[in-house]
Amino acid sequence: MPSAAGKVDAKPVLAQKAGCGGGGAAKWAPPALPRAFDAVDSAQVSVKKVLLIYNPVSGKKLAKKLVDRFVVPQLTAAGVEVDARPTERPGHGAEMAQTLPLEGVDALVAIGGDGTLSEVVNGYQRREVPGICPLGFIPGGTGNSFCTDIGLPKANEQWVSEAVKRIVAGRTKKVDLQRIEGSAADGTAAPVAWSFNIVAWGLGTDANAAAEGMRWMGPARYDVAILKEIMKFKRRTATITVDDGAPMALDPCMLACLQNNKHTGAGLCCAPLAQLDDGLLDLWFGAPKSRAAAIEIQSQIEGGGKHIYNEAVNYHRCRKVKLETPQPTRYMVDGDLRDYTPVQVEVVPGAISVFY
Repeated sequence: MPSAAGKVDAKPVLAQKAGCGGGGAAKWAPPALPRAFDAVDSAQVSVKKVLLIYNPVSGKKLAKKLVDRFVVPQLTAAGVEVDARPTERPGHGAEMAQTLPLEGVDALVAIGGDGTLSEVVNGYQRREVPGICPLGFIPGGTGNSFCTDIGLPKANEQWVSEAVKRIVAGRTKKVDLQRIEGSAADGTAAPVAWSFNIVAWGLGTDANAAAEGMRWMGPARYDVAILKEIMKFKRRTATITVDDGAPMALDPCMLACLQNNKHTGAGLCCAPLAQLDDGLLDLWFGAPKSRAAAIEIQSQIEGGGKHIYNEAVNYHRCRKVKLETPQPTRYMVDGDLRDYTPVQVEVVPGAISVFY
């Protein structure tokens, strides 16, 4: 359990749970994953009208096919009125989520990859009156990180139909968000942003940017991009402050990730202790001493989160993090490049309600 400061000494705790007394990290069993939600409380809503925002080109135009063939027909058959709005350009999902009328709407639903869902969350949080209705997330991209945590891992008929059933059933839970105060390139304050998945700096940011140019590869682009960045073995310098603790020097460091849920990318279990509604953020950062050590960390992530045993990885559970660098450096939010350091991220417990 977290201390008052929200930190967990993850390695000894998890090694004891897994019955691991020694040996290399690669031999350790994957950590036992806690359930997606900490609380058992839920709220019931009656869903009669849905505003659906979707990215028609997400997942190689898969999202549009799913909307036409499954989502709209299934909702209509259940007696739900559907107002379907395709995005037309980057940022359009956020604009619609912020400005479209929600009076009389029982669910604001997004279908697409993590980028589309992130746009909708950010637009929704910028409304003058937030919290008007719950949010529904349907997998429709190659990376469906949030949906993976709630048991909807892939953008196919099975899981899309299951997501629609959950929305029609009307069960909702409160989940946390990350509130992000970053900087513009000139050092002035950037507009506040929100994350439902991951804020990443370093290798994760570079790998995600590289993966954008390899979308033709599908989910495999994440693995290829990460490996390419590992081989560059770019070392970085930063200072990180966790909650109200003393600043820690990251010198050298390859990456730092701050997550609200367990998964990122195409099913990578990067924050295995994370829960969506526990009022905590999961921070991990790595400083491997060689390319081989960095590749080992990546293989442990792919092995279900075993990297948190690795001595080159620090894992904290916290409520607030500040990252500073000698020069402004870009960071990533939910798969998209955003603003620059210095950046401060703080958890907002129960910020939104979602269907689950």
